Amino acid sequence: MLGGAHPDTLTSRNNLAGALQETGASGLERAVGLYERTLAESELVLGPEHPRTLLVRNNLADALSQSGECERAVATWESVLADSERVLGADHPDTLLARSNLARAHRSVEATESVLADCVRVLGPGHPRTLTTRRDLARAHRAAGALIEAIAECERAVRDSTRRLGDDHRLTRTMRGELASLRRKLVTMTAPYGAGASHRVGRTAD
Repeated sequence: MLGGAHPDTLTSRNNLAGALQETGASGLERAVGLYERTLAESELVLGPEHPRTLLVRNNLADALSQSGECERAVATWESVLADSERVLGADHPDTLLARSNLARAHRSVEATESVLADCVRVLGPGHPRTLTTRRDLARAHRAAGALIEAIAECERAVRDSTRRLGDDHRLTRTMRGELASLRRKLVTMTAPYGAGASHRVGRTAD
């Protein structure tokens, strides 16, 4: 075994990269490098299809996406998804994570709806992965110009997150803020048309 490449060390390094990813541009650049190093050692020590290796690949793709390397991120997520489905099965939480991330990268309403349905079935409506996927669906609707649909999904996400995680949880607060933003945008879009105009607005330009 390589020095410093014990599985627990790899996990700690993966977690450190995740923390760096949240600290801004300089931290994000360091996180990508640390994920890449961790991935190379994880593939060597645990194997390329080990669940921990797949998780590091997923996290690397997330950091790449966040840093603007979208094509590389999508290609990585596609490979993670293919391997996860083969090794872990279609309903494994890590497979659902890969599907959710890939759907988010494509901003695909249809793909996000599909993975959301499976998350609800497998994990339950209040699971953090389900809630995050519902938030992603709201964002996909918004990107597609379907503001009312986006608000409906975000309202559901806020209700489920409050019930499961609590009113002060970071995910609850984030989705409550997004809901407020969506509602303000709807008011802005419908105000020029007078009272009752919101009933006529189905899709809006983002």
